[in-house]
Amino acid sequence: MRHPKEARDNLQRLPRPARPPKGPGLPRPMPRQAWRTNAASMLESRVENLSLSAAYFEA
Repeated sequence: MRHPKEARDNLQRLPRPARPPKGPGLPRPMPRQAWRTNAASMLESRVENLSLSAAYFEA
């Protein structure tokens, strides 16, 4: 591996990708915390469904 300073200089030399213009109709991305709680609640409901179906098959 090359010297880290050299690699950093190479990174700075790369052209930055152009960001697409933000249109007015695009939905705002959710903050990270909202994603986390959303995923957690989704998992919880999935686990509930699994335990319910397991109880159904055991009975």
